[in-house]
Amino acid sequence: MLLSIALLALLPTCFLEIPSTVSVREDSARKLTEALTRREAESAAQRLARLSQVVVEVHSGLGMERGGWMLTSLLERAASRADRDAVGAVEELSEQLAGLAGDLRFEPLIEADLPLGFPAPTPVHSITRKTYPTYRMANTPSKGSRGKSGKKR
Repeated sequence: MLLSIALLALLPTCFLEIPSTVSVREDSARKLTEALTRREAESAAQRLARLSQVVVEVHSGLGMERGGWMLTSLLERAASRADRDAVGAVEELSEQLAGLAGDLRFEPLIEADLPLGFPAPTPVHSITRKTYPTYRMANTPSKGSRGKSGKKR
């Protein structure tokens, strides 16, 4: 119980908004990967506390709209499980953080130029409001085309 209260107490301190850049995402992925390296003679509770500190640090760099919401969720889940199964909580958190580190490193391959005025892709686990340009679409039936019912016109 005490461990989960201590972990959750860290959350309010990590709601800083720092602009998300590729370097912030790369730095966050590096910190998570380094934290996942096992240390000898470290108990599950000690490892969970160390991982939690890194999660808070990474969260402050990413911010809520840039993947931090996921870190908050992972930390809350680990904290709720820690009192009854610290080893399981560490294993689950470690697995999830390893996946997140990979996601933070991911950069989409843009094979063609985007249409004029279209915004760039949003990074994985980020929430971004985008504005798209207006466009027009012409739709004309062709000979032998089928309507919504699937019947020939």
